[in-house]
Amino acid sequence: MSLDLDNVIFIGRTYDEYIDMFNLENLDNKKVLDFPAGACSFSAKNNSYAADILYDQSYENLEIVGKKSINLIYKNIDWINNTCTLSYYGDIFEHRREREEALSGFLKDYNKQRYSKQTLPNSTFKDKEFDLLLSAHFLFTYDDRFDYEFHKKSVFEMLRISKELRIFPLVDMNNSNLDKSRNFSPYLYRLLEELEDSGYICKIEKSNYEFQLDAGYFLKINS
Repeated sequence: MSLDLDNVIFIGRTYDEYIDMFNLENLDNKKVLDFPAGACSFSAKNNSYAADILYDQSYENLEIVGKKSINLIYKNIDWINNTCTLSYYGDIFEHRREREEALSGFLKDYNKQRYSKQTLPNSTFKDKEFDLLLSAHFLFTYDDRFDYEFHKKSVFEMLRISKELRIFPLVDMNNSNLDKSRNFSPYLYRLLEELEDSGYICKIEKSNYEFQLDAGYFLKINS
């Protein structure tokens, strides 16, 4: 697979962002997977596992696309508009610094032992291989590109390979339902019904992290 650098966005979040995003604590002796992990540095600092469709790429390719992605997203910051808040970061410069720190930490740790090329809605992991699976800024974020069946199959696959799943955020990339009383992705409400019918325990929890307005929540699912 060769990367089309003009069409791939490869960015990530830091360990500290993940801790706040998912309200994480007591990770000792837990086998944790970040999936899809992109250029996140959580696994590097936590010495845990990460999976992504791009993890068959070389260090050099991922460094190129990562740095290009950061330059691209900050070239024009109109995307922040009225749907985001910088209160967590203080300003846009700190927001960018976190992206650069995440990429740097990821690249220093990137290896074939703990970083695995995987795709959704299927993976090669074993049943209940992980105690905790974290999934950030993919499901629901791109509900305009991936249909409901993809979301459903992906979530059930994540639950096949993990004992607990946490997903953040629950809104789409443009926060397009911000002005609605049910502001989360429409897919979330459908999925909750199916998960609960299948015997899963689902809970929407307030996160210690917020960037998109009124989107500081994550979904926690246990069997």
